[in-house]
Amino acid sequence: MKRVSVVGNSGSGKSTLSSALAGRLGVPWLELDSIFHMSGWQPRPLEEFRAEVERFTAADGWVVDGNYSAVRDLVWSRADTVVWIVYRERYARARADPANAHLRFVRVASRADAARLIATDRI
Repeated sequence: MKRVSVVGNSGSGKSTLSSALAGRLGVPWLELDSIFHMSGWQPRPLEEFRAEVERFTAADGWVVDGNYSAVRDLVWSRADTVVWIVYRERYARARADPANAHLRFVRVASRADAARLIATDRI
């Protein structure tokens, strides 16, 4: 586990988990919201947003948190793990999709699951 995408609904704890996971792995963390929203909550132009994500995910190790479909192809094609917080049905569909066969999916459904993920030696 070196290149991790953390997804989940708003308020699910993506940023909290991502920050801790990045610290545990010793890799940088990118919160997609932080680069998508500009001054006055205006969206960054798509080309700039994708370029920023492309630069960040070119590294050997990272954690990216967020659910932006505009960059999912970049993030998931470079990820080795997707941590999906809740969303049991969508998780199952994404995990079953052959296009995602290269990904290790880790479902986090509780704070206890998150704590076990951070504490595991299998990272």
